[in-house]
Amino acid sequence: MQTTFIMFFDEIIKKDIHLVGGKGANLGEMTKAGFPVPFGFCVTTQAYVEFIEFNKLTDFISEIISQANLENINQVGLKIREKIEKSEMPQNVAEEIIRGLKNVGLDNYYAVRSSATAEDLANASFAGQQDTYLNIKGETALIKAVRDCWASLFTDRAILYRIQNNIQHGKVNMSVVVQKMVIPEISGIMFTADPVTGNRQMLSIDASFGLGEALVSGLVSPDIYKINKSSGKIENKIVSYKKLAIYPLAEGG
Repeated sequence: MQTTFIMFFDEIIKKDIHLVGGKGANLGEMTKAGFPVPFGFCVTTQAYVEFIEFNKLTDFISEIISQANLENINQVGLKIREKIEKSEMPQNVAEEIIRGLKNVGLDNYYAVRSSATAEDLANASFAGQQDTYLNIKGETALIKAVRDCWASLFTDRAILYRIQNNIQHGKVNMSVVVQKMVIPEISGIMFTADPVTGNRQMLSIDASFGLGEALVSGLVSPDIYKINKSSGKIENKIVSYKKLAIYPLAEGG
């Protein structure tokens, strides 16, 4: 099988989930369907495997993770993440990532997002389990962000989630989405069913000022809108007092 280290969104279809994870596959399908998706590419799971094998990390990770339990997850996760963050990016992988960056645009700012192969499954969402890095600009910053994203496969919450859902740690690979940033005045999350009641006839939208990071990190209480799918009318809304917002810096970060 030919090794593919990056795939642009317009090259990706749903069956590529083993290469680009659930998030990456959905971005590819949305791009092909004509939705206005900010363009980018995925660093594939093959790049992650190449990185792990190049740095001879397989046995190290397997040995450390096998010791994980509810009492020591903090130490186990930290030890693995530190090892990955200090490991060298293989030159062939780095060159492909930089090729992707130059293709989409060196002067753009990027969101660097995890897309694990166990994400967005019928019985496991993995939402918020790995890390996202926003407003990344330049070759050096991008290479570091990709490596940090790989390391976040071993956050405490990700390790615990896999244990709770009986998912083998070694069976989960990581793709990384590199996507042009949108600089929003307002950002939000839409649920196609009410996440509290489970009512599938009701859309629920959480919204706040600035980047969505403040919202997904739980730093602010968002405005909440409940919208009836049939009528399109807002049936209920809660406007919260939002003490802060997160905005990008001009120099990145």
